[in-house]
Amino acid sequence: MEYYNFGFLSKTLLTIVTPFISPKFWKKVEYIEKLEDLFLKLNIKASKYLKYFPYIVQRNEEVMLGGQPISPFGADLEILCQRFGKKYLHFKHIPSILIDFLTHLKKPEIINTKDLFNLQADAATLYGIVGDIEYGEPTTDFNNIPSLVCSFKLFLNTQKHGLLGKDAFSRLHYLKSTSASDKVIKLNLSKLYEKLSQGIKQCVLCLLHFFKTISEHASENNMTILALSKIFAPTFFRSKTPNAIFTECISLANKCMQMIIQNPDILMNPENKSDESKSDDSKSEECKDENNKINNESDEDSNESYSSKESSSKPSSLDQTSEYSSSILSDKVIKKKVSIKKSTSKRLSFDHSIKSEKSGDSKNSFLSEKTDEQDDSYEDSEKEEEGKKSKKENLKKEPSSDN
Repeated sequence: MEYYNFGFLSKTLLTIVTPFISPKFWKKVEYIEKLEDLFLKLNIKASKYLKYFPYIVQRNEEVMLGGQPISPFGADLEILCQRFGKKYLHFKHIPSILIDFLTHLKKPEIINTKDLFNLQADAATLYGIVGDIEYGEPTTDFNNIPSLVCSFKLFLNTQKHGLLGKDAFSRLHYLKSTSASDKVIKLNLSKLYEKLSQGIKQCVLCLLHFFKTISEHASENNMTILALSKIFAPTFFRSKTPNAIFTECISLANKCMQMIIQNPDILMNPENKSDESKSDDSKSEECKDENNKINNESDEDSNESYSSKESSSKPSSLDQTSEYSSSILSDKVIKKKVSIKKSTSKRLSFDHSIKSEKSGDSKNSFLSEKTDEQDDSYEDSEKEEEGKKSKKENLKKEPSSDN
C-alpha cells in the first residue's frame, strides 16, 4: 500500500522524523506538494473528491499558490457545497461551516435562549470569531451565544443576493403589485426554488427545517414562526443591490417566509391538497364567526351559516378554493375573482435558463470555479451510496443461499 503526504505537512517535518522510522516505510510514502498534483497522480476528479479535504487544507493550498484564499463569508454558496459539502441529517451536500453553526445553535443550552436571533455582539468579539472561522482554527469558540448568532446571520447575509435566487425580489414585487392569491404565491416560490442549483436547494431546505425546529421552542426563546420570518425574510428575498421598493414588499415577504417555514415541502410540491383544505377550513371558520355576529337575528342567515358548516366539513379540492364563501359572496364577485386569477396565472412566467457564475475568491481555477460537472458529482456520490447498499444486501443473501 502506498501512502501520500500532502497539505501543510512540510518536507522538513518528514526529515526530522527520518532517524526514528524504518527505511522500508519511505518506500510506501510519496510526498506531494499540492492537491492538484495529488488529483493528477491518483487520476481522480477534483470536482468530486475535493470536498473530502478539510477547509484548512484547501485554504493552505491557496495561500501556498499565492492566490486569495476562499472565505466562508461572501463565497458563493454553491462553491462551498462543492468544496466542503458534507452529509447532515438527510441532506448530502451541506457546507461544513453551516453544519457547525446549526449543530451548535440546536444545543439545548443555546436553542432555549430568550430572543435568540435578536442577540447582538460587540465588534471585537464578532471580529474574533469571524477571524477564527476564516483561518480554520479548530479551537473556534462557539459557546459565546451572541457572537455565534451574529456570525451565523453574517454568513447568510454575505451572499450576493437572497437565498431564493437573484430573481426572488423582482418576483416578490410583481406578486405584491398584482395582489396574487396564496395558490399563485406558492407556485411562484416553487418556481424560484426549481431555478436554484442542486447544492443551494439542499441548503435552503436544511435552513427552513432548522427554523421550524427553532420555532418549536418558542415558549422559551420567543422565536415564533412570525418572529423568524421578520428576521430572515431579507436573507431569502433581498436583491443584489439595495432597493427602496423593498419596504413595500415587507409584509408579503414575511408572509412567504411563514409559508415555507411552516411547511418547507411547499417549495417542492406547491399543490398540496392537505394544505389547501386546511387553509380553506380556517378561512371558512373566520367567515362563520363574522356571520354569527352580524346575522344572529335572522333565520335565513342562520341557515346559511349551517350550510357553510356542511360545506367546510367536506374535503376541498384545488379548483374549489373559493367555494367556502359562496353563502356570503354574490356570483358576480366570484366571477371577478376567477377572472383575476386566470389573468395573473397567465402573466406569471419564469425564465428557467441558469447561467453558471464564477467566483473571484481565488486565482486557482480548479478550486474556485463552479465546475460544469457539479450535477454529475452529486449524482456520482448518490450512485456510490446505492452501490454500497446493494453490496451489503448481496452479502446478507449469500449465507442463506449456501444453506
